Amino acid sequence: MLNQNSTINNHSMINRRQFFSMCTGLLLAPTTVHSNNSSSVNLKGKVIQTTNPSFLKENGSPDKQKLSTHLHQCMKKLLNADNEKTAWSMLFNPNDRVGLKVNCLASPKLSPHPELIQSIIDGLLMAGVKEEHILIWDRSNKELERGNFQINTSGKGVKCFGTDAIEGGGYEQQLSTSGKITSCLSMILTQFCTAFINVPVLKDHDLAGLGVAMKNLYGIIHNPNKYHDNNCNPYLADVCNLAQVKDKLRLTICDALAAQYHGGPAFKPQWKWNCSTLLVAQDMVALDSIAYDIIEKKRTSANMPSLKTEKREPSWLKTAEQYKLGYADLSKITLISLVQ
Repeated sequence: MLNQNSTINNHSMINRRQFFSMCTGLLLAPTTVHSNNSSSVNLKGKVIQTTNPSFLKENGSPDKQKLSTHLHQCMKKLLNADNEKTAWSMLFNPNDRVGLKVNCLASPKLSPHPELIQSIIDGLLMAGVKEEHILIWDRSNKELERGNFQINTSGKGVKCFGTDAIEGGGYEQQLSTSGKITSCLSMILTQFCTAFINVPVLKDHDLAGLGVAMKNLYGIIHNPNKYHDNNCNPYLADVCNLAQVKDKLRLTICDALAAQYHGGPAFKPQWKWNCSTLLVAQDMVALDSIAYDIIEKKRTSANMPSLKTEKREPSWLKTAEQYKLGYADLSKITLISLVQ
């Protein structure tokens, strides 16, 4: 499933019959926190941040054990849970089929690290989710392979393939509309997932300003290129306001071990830095607002103009708050930085 050498798997495509067999017996699980003490947990506007320079070893590879430990600490803090199993079980249950929507566009240098993905999978297993009911996905097999993920459509264990691996293109024929966007949605989201985790990276975007959590969800629609005018406002908020997103998104985990403050969304090594950070939230609007703040502070330290000055301020964050998708106003966000 995870492959540091990224070799092409012979079973890289999946016919519709095989795909729908993965989705049979689907039990729709609750899409909100389902814990006896969930009434005491307020996750809107709550973002957990952990930073540790030793996340990356001297050779640049992640320290899996440290990543895993810190991720589970973030989950406990986010959910006010006594232990990591309880934390993961508050968001996921054994009946779930969980998609991990990664962003491998700038692979292999700037995409979610397989070590982090494995740590997320470990958490899902604690909650009782079966390996066969976990699917790592992005738009295409090619992007996943470049991101050091091994395609697995038919083997045992965790599945990994792009929307384009599904016979017929992998998108629903029926159009979905939200605000000013009309698109066909990935069948991985609509048919396989009862829940999904958004796993973006931390980077700027030449048109949207920011290419983190909300922007990653352009990867669930068939026609994202239509919706980049006006710095992607209101289109990004409209995508995130789709019922399939609101009903199924349980968690956002941003891999900011390596990050980029200019030149995105493609990888530009001259503007990359080791941020050595994880951001964890249910409120992806709040998480993006914190990510925006991190990018702007880095740009200031590099003597670069703000995104607003460059006329690419992510104004869609405010639109998302108006839609009540989460908080964009930093004064409304509770940022908890874990002291290591």
